[in-house]
Amino acid sequence: MSESEKQARIIYELMCSASAELSPSESYAVLSGKAVEAQAENPAFTLLREAENAVRSAFLGHSFEWLRANSSGGDGYKIALEFSRAIAVCLRLETTVLPADVLLKVVSDYRKDYSLARYFFAFEFLLPHLEKAVMSGELRAELREIHLQMAPSPTGKIQPQDKKIRDRIAELIRVEGERELEPGRGPWSQIVFDEIAGASPAAKTGWETLLEHCRSLAQPAPAAKWQRRTSELIAALGSPEVTRRLHAWLGLGPTPGRPSGARSPAEDSAYQKGVVWCLAGMRESTAAAAIADFGIACLRKVPRLGAVSQKVGLACVKSLGEMGSPESMSQLTRLRAKVKYTSARKLIEQALRRTAQKMGVSADDLEDMAAEPHGLDRSGTAAIGIGDVQATIRLEASGRATVVWQDAAQKILKAPPASVKNAFPKEVRAVGVRRKALEQALRAQKSRLESSLISAREMTVEHWRRHFIEHPLLGFLGRRLIWNFRDQRSRTELAAVWLDETLQDSKQAPVSAADFTHARLWHPLAGGEGEVARWREIIFARLIHQPFPQAFREFYQPTDGERETRQYSNRFAGVLMRQHQFASLCREREWTYRLQGPHFNGENATPKICRPGACKPSSWSICLPNGIQSCRNPRSANTPVPGSLFLSVPIRSGSIASAANSRSMKCRPSFIRRSCAMSISSPAFAR
Repeated sequence: MSESEKQARIIYELMCSASAELSPSESYAVLSGKAVEAQAENPAFTLLREAENAVRSAFLGHSFEWLRANSSGGDGYKIALEFSRAIAVCLRLETTVLPADVLLKVVSDYRKDYSLARYFFAFEFLLPHLEKAVMSGELRAELREIHLQMAPSPTGKIQPQDKKIRDRIAELIRVEGERELEPGRGPWSQIVFDEIAGASPAAKTGWETLLEHCRSLAQPAPAAKWQRRTSELIAALGSPEVTRRLHAWLGLGPTPGRPSGARSPAEDSAYQKGVVWCLAGMRESTAAAAIADFGIACLRKVPRLGAVSQKVGLACVKSLGEMGSPESMSQLTRLRAKVKYTSARKLIEQALRRTAQKMGVSADDLEDMAAEPHGLDRSGTAAIGIGDVQATIRLEASGRATVVWQDAAQKILKAPPASVKNAFPKEVRAVGVRRKALEQALRAQKSRLESSLISAREMTVEHWRRHFIEHPLLGFLGRRLIWNFRDQRSRTELAAVWLDETLQDSKQAPVSAADFTHARLWHPLAGGEGEVARWREIIFARLIHQPFPQAFREFYQPTDGERETRQYSNRFAGVLMRQHQFASLCREREWTYRLQGPHFNGENATPKICRPGACKPSSWSICLPNGIQSCRNPRSANTPVPGSLFLSVPIRSGSIASAANSRSMKCRPSFIRRSCAMSISSPAFAR
């Protein structure tokens, strides 16, 4: 540690001790006023003003480290407020000249930090130092990220102070010769209007009219009048040309040419929403995939900020639901597997149920019928001839899709020959696109099928055979799973798996599906210990790679202690977990859990983990209260560790007692496991 850093730390410690004299019971406003008066009496401020530039630079270099240490809660906010004023004093002194490395470090710390330390740091006083500095590539990159973080909300709202800072940052990061966006344009709309600028005057006028019509759509869904006007404008421009351009514009993504942390500005989202509904209304065969891809890009979460464009993403979901075609239903299934936003998932469920009701089938049956075969044969392969070579897309048991290239002599090639790439560039690229789409579809169907373990979905044997044995995509999954068959007349049940082109039970005796009326996925808690062991031996001996853990699935039987207490479980008490990871996994598994804030102490609220039946029709609706406390910093008992929770008291639920005493509930005991989910890295979490 250098001498300058030692002196900076002495000033910091002196400031901490002087700040402790402020009463912790005083309000923030009173405390703020007293801090101003205390500056004249606090010797730390005097030392800071009289210190050399190197000491002040070292003090600022550690600013975020010290702010984070004192802004997490408890009494630390008194020190943080005092320290915030000290930072402002340093930055406003004319004699303060920050070295390039310190300036870069402070800007980088500000960009990375999302705690209260960022609130306490007076960034506006740092801007004059940035204006004097030589703008290096690293510094410009950091400022670009901050410029994105301070962007207006999707509705265009921004605080006046943030707008002032953002405008000054925009001037700093501007590169000479770089084209600026036109007024009222975002990155996406600028590209679109630049493209139509080269059209003939009549066509240009038609396109501008259509785009302004798209921009006028303010409602979540278009009215009949808006749709009629859309049809007229499209007819004037020509449906094939409109289809081609709309596909190309959605293919740009919501934020073309922008960093991954950028969100779609209000100038773009207004146009994008209307374009999505225009394409959906044309009922074109490939429109559903284009809209779904755009919706996934819009609903991608930008860390700490939210979706890229939630308004446009939800419009994509609604438009797919309104299309009501098998292609759109298939894309909604893919969206549900990819999107984690609760509002979007609810819209997807509503769209599927609404379409299913119109067709007189269940939502699950509708999704089965909407599953595309993707040109696969029964073994899960699709051959595509391009010139004198052949590309074979093959589904792997691991869930991946691979491409194998072969020449006319059936010799395997590492890649398509250069002559084929040059002669058929679009066809070669289409193979990669098709492989990716197939992989995504397989992942979505696997997730949907696994969720039926909880929903206890049952189907007719005819439906099971048609979709989970004979279907090229669903059959690739269904033939490797264990199914429970039930005869509605005799009330007999038997578990079987598809082996050697026939059904076999756990003793490898043949089973006739015609003897049963209904089928559902088998759960290990539905069978005895002997049956589970036999199934595991078969899966292991036959080298069957199941799509998700089934025979070897984790489950937790109630212990004798849990049967005795009936109302609570101590099984996972005292376990440390990170609640953001926990909340993310809850959303993925369709459970509901609300994050606890920094002032949560385990006594002022009762966190709950719920799986309401309203989210997805199922056989049970569960809400499990958890006894949880926030973790405390070992250096300060009053300071919580951000994002961490400590399961310090028993998990309580009336459901556990009924699960412990009723074998008929089958997979209910695993709710004990799912309610706490401490081993959050486990693939069986929340199942």
